[in-house]
Amino acid sequence: MKKYFLGIAAVLIAVVMTAFSNTVDTPKTLAGEKWYELNAGGNPMSANDYSLFGDGSSAPPCPGGTTVCAKLAVPDQQDPDIPNLNTTIDTRHRTTP
Repeated sequence: MKKYFLGIAAVLIAVVMTAFSNTVDTPKTLAGEKWYELNAGGNPMSANDYSLFGDGSSAPPCPGGTTVCAKLAVPDQQDPDIPNLNTTIDTRHRTTP
């Protein structure tokens, strides 16, 4: 029984240490991502319905809600003024369409 006690104690300590660790989720990032705002009446699934917001470094004001307002994504290779929606990192929503 003594043989198993140290092994069980080590496993319990490892579980306790990892269960209470203070990790912070960091958002995934890609190279060159920019903020794109959904045009009024645009389809959130269509890259052509987005426009680069300013220089793309900051998010547009989106007060929260359920309607897509903006996306953080890498620019499209052929047209950097629209996002590559396959590289979406973050999506912001607003309350009104």
